[in-house]
Amino acid sequence: MTLRLDRPIAPLLLSLLAVLFSASPLRAQDAGPESAPASRRAVRFVILHTNDVHGQIRPIPDPRSRDGNPRMVGGYQELVQAIDDERSKVAHSVLVDAGDWWQGTPEGTLSKGRCTVELMNAAGYDLAVVGNHDFDAGPAALLDLLRLARFDVVGGNVAAVRDDPIARMVEAKIKSAPRLFHAGEAIIAIGGIVTDETPRITSPQALKGIRIAPNAVGAAVVRGLVRLPADRLAGVEATPGRPDADVLVLVNHESRERNLEITKVVPDLDVVIGGHFHSDMLREGVVASTGALIAQAGANTRALGVVTLEIDPDTQRVIKKSARVREIVADPELSVPRLLPIINRYEAEVARTMDVEVCDVTTYFGRGSDLAKPGHLGAWLAAAMIARTGADLAIHNHGGIRADLPIGRARVREFFQISPFGNRLVSVDMKVADVLELAGRTAASPGRGFVIGGATVVARRGADGKVAVVGLRKEGKDLPPDGVVRVASTDFLALAKDGATAFGRATGYKDHDETLLDATLAEARRQKTLTIPEASGWVFVP
Repeated sequence: MTLRLDRPIAPLLLSLLAVLFSASPLRAQDAGPESAPASRRAVRFVILHTNDVHGQIRPIPDPRSRDGNPRMVGGYQELVQAIDDERSKVAHSVLVDAGDWWQGTPEGTLSKGRCTVELMNAAGYDLAVVGNHDFDAGPAALLDLLRLARFDVVGGNVAAVRDDPIARMVEAKIKSAPRLFHAGEAIIAIGGIVTDETPRITSPQALKGIRIAPNAVGAAVVRGLVRLPADRLAGVEATPGRPDADVLVLVNHESRERNLEITKVVPDLDVVIGGHFHSDMLREGVVASTGALIAQAGANTRALGVVTLEIDPDTQRVIKKSARVREIVADPELSVPRLLPIINRYEAEVARTMDVEVCDVTTYFGRGSDLAKPGHLGAWLAAAMIARTGADLAIHNHGGIRADLPIGRARVREFFQISPFGNRLVSVDMKVADVLELAGRTAASPGRGFVIGGATVVARRGADGKVAVVGLRKEGKDLPPDGVVRVASTDFLALAKDGATAFGRATGYKDHDETLLDATLAEARRQKTLTIPEASGWVFVP
């Protein structure tokens, strides 16, 4: 990771790490019997954490299941019941969320997050960071959520353009300094940062007036600085010394790999709570080379993370730390009274449009990331995009396909949860070589690349297991790298977002005057029973 500042990173960070916290201590929730009586036994402090809830209210089919009858997991009531149970066992606890609160379900998206924030208030969250998708409805909508929240929102690397009044109000509501909590005599500082990938994977309109500084800058700011825009950070001077906190925790909408890098920049972090990549359910946490414990709890209310710290009552230092994940299993009989009125109100608001039946699904349409045996859903979406545009090929990012499609009578709701972002259907002209570049990125990182439909990617697997892309084949013929094909995609990818830089060289942009969701609904209604597309995908040659 590169820190773009005007002078070397080490002297600056040494000074940044020394500045005293400016926040006033807050009390962690007190519940149940004291775990550290007068005998000076270790004080136990528990961090309960979630991430990437994406507006999920009701249980969902387990996305790890690839059969036609997956078990149901998650659900907001089930999650909060687990939270209440865990908090009842300890004297000192906090509840935090690592971002992407609301975008992804009809209740979350159509309310622009109000449903989810009301539920978070009722659940008793103490602190949260914003994720990249929490900016999706724009700064004004985010400001509404920040005003509605009864929990602290922290972000040490969020700043505003000076002449944008809405962005400046957002900046004022997102606290740069950590919040301080007590457990016995120990002070625990919990700060947060927003992933610095946000500008790369979010539309410019959604970030109007908002600046996201690099992760390393944000982590250093969390370490004790008052808020400073990144372009002024290089001029800061500070006095060496440990901040006025005994335990240092960072909540961050970032992956395990990037959080490992952050611990190298701020080596005395005790715990890092992550998010962003849904597959990272770290059941026992990951210990960095610095000793920091990195924890993450999956996505969509499927799990509650539990980090337990044992703190020496004399030195106030952590002497033991552990992480576990409590998986959330659906309970159709469960009712949590403080949540149910909120859930019922928002579900009723969207039911008229979202509960309309669309088509029959007789085979499980999963996302699947195995190149040799991909899931049916990506291929079906690509075929629908080609049918609606008349393009030669279709390209969709794996990360933009947000849910599987189970067997049964599919409603608008199920299709909405597959494509919740309102992306528009477009087509462009691309060179075959640029399509192969995207295929190469997919081969290097299956599940985080792209679905390519309408043609077959020809690849070769080496002795080391690495996959090399060697060509693109359509209707039995190899396409020349300098050839040009018409490609259906989304306006998001056409902006070269999500690492799809090859789209930056495309020409002949055309907006097809419908969203991807509308296009797939039209194709599903036309088919009446979803059909599995003819094989395209990937083929491996010697």
